[in-house]
Amino acid sequence: MANGDKRPILISKNASIGAVDAYEDTEYREECFVDPGWLGEARDSQSRRSVVLGRTGAGKSALLLALGRAEENVIEVDPSEFAFRYIENSNVIQFFQAAGVNLDLFYRLLWRHVLVVELLKKRFRLTHPNDSLGFLDQVNQWVRFNPARKAAMDYLRRWGEKFWETTEVRARELTTKFEDELKAGLKVGGELLALGADGASRLGVQEREEIVARGNEVVSGIQMRELRDVIGVLGEKVFNDERSKYFVVVDKLDENWAKEQTRYRLIRALVEEIRSFRELKNVKILAAIRQDLLLEVFDHTREAGFQEEKYHDYFFNLRWSSQDLEQLVQRRIGELYRRKYRAEAVRFEDIFPTVKRGRPEPLRYILQRTLMRPRDAIAFVNECLRLAENRERVSWKVIRAAEGSYSDRRVKAVCDEWRAHYPSVDVVVELLRGLSSRFGRSDIPQDRLEAAIVRCATIKDDDPCVVIAKEMLDPASKMTSKAFLDEALRILYKIGFLGARFAKNEPISWAFSHEDELGKGDTRRTISFHVHKMCWRGLGTRVLEDEDELRGLEEDD
Repeated sequence: MANGDKRPILISKNASIGAVDAYEDTEYREECFVDPGWLGEARDSQSRRSVVLGRTGAGKSALLLALGRAEENVIEVDPSEFAFRYIENSNVIQFFQAAGVNLDLFYRLLWRHVLVVELLKKRFRLTHPNDSLGFLDQVNQWVRFNPARKAAMDYLRRWGEKFWETTEVRARELTTKFEDELKAGLKVGGELLALGADGASRLGVQEREEIVARGNEVVSGIQMRELRDVIGVLGEKVFNDERSKYFVVVDKLDENWAKEQTRYRLIRALVEEIRSFRELKNVKILAAIRQDLLLEVFDHTREAGFQEEKYHDYFFNLRWSSQDLEQLVQRRIGELYRRKYRAEAVRFEDIFPTVKRGRPEPLRYILQRTLMRPRDAIAFVNECLRLAENRERVSWKVIRAAEGSYSDRRVKAVCDEWRAHYPSVDVVVELLRGLSSRFGRSDIPQDRLEAAIVRCATIKDDDPCVVIAKEMLDPASKMTSKAFLDEALRILYKIGFLGARFAKNEPISWAFSHEDELGKGDTRRTISFHVHKMCWRGLGTRVLEDEDELRGLEEDD
């Protein structure tokens, strides 16, 4: 390693190649950004791919932050700044929703209104009440030359004086207006309205029918026509310069900005509105959504005739190759030493064990114990650096020690990631504890399987394993433990803990790099299941001799 006074450079206390969260990774995210080709896709306003999908830690936020550095006109929308808590606390809206009124159109209106306003604020620099005057003068000129757009112009005039206000104020005002329309002419007593969802549960059949009819009437009369015309006006008059592109990025959708059911409806509405804004050729709305969260959204908002396929053209999945992750680690190692020691051209190989014949290559060893995402690689390397404090190099002994704590934390983190979608995940994962690294269906002990079924039957929220476990409690049920095992294996594959091999000459299939999920019959045609190396230490996996890369390895301290 380059060093002016020739003294060895020791790994310092708290040495790190960055934070696992992109927003906290301020030291490394810009200088060490690795683009496998996604940034160009994000910057292409003509491309339909606008929903950035990936597992936790796959780099969704880092990509959107890189877009903000690459483009001039990028608007960041934080869902926590909306009036969503106001919606949840609105007795009127909760009353109508619980009564059975579909408010999806209102949620779309809310998003469309906010997105339109944010774009206009950016384009016309509307930050102060006086700024609206010039904007409204321009609107009046537009309507003079195009009377057919009068509805859109009326909308812009009605709201234009308040565009400069905060997103929450504007969203709250729109929601209040919608509440007033819902209440108008309502025959139900105010005391029921004041009880919100609980009040709706006390309605009689006829009252409920009247409420639903009134709610549907208001929703169907919602001002989507005006907003549709507004988008047309924006395309004709405002965002018509191909040299000037505008981007709206929506991140942090997986945070606690609204209760689950409301959040699912609002995320689904956002995806719908992203499709609507494709009419603006020089504008692109981008949203970062966790893969498991999108599954939750579709499961909870699925209605008759729903076709998930029609959304696929709008998705682009972040999947990393080993070469891309190697580049990421190398850049961060170099930046760590450049910042701390002003050392030049320090690489991973300079501080990790030397590659020798018959021994694993250290960086490859580390990456094989990740779900091929930056967060895992950064976490593993950071743990190695922590345990190698005050040493010149990281030894194999340190890597093995780091793997133990890393594996345990990763197992817990993945369970946390998927628990909302699979409430049984903690129980199902325990089926793997102490098994061989390669196993078949029959290798899972029957008593362990039966214990898992009993535990799943007590879980309040449902997923496939919970549903089957509860059904098995019925003496008349014909459901068997084999059906439960099928679903358990499918969950373990989906979350990345298991790979599946279908034929001797075929590679192992993993959800994060091959097929996203196993079909219902796939678990029974699989010739072997493979516990992911990331989980080996955390789950006490018995590593088979032909899979033990460190067997017989002598220590290189």
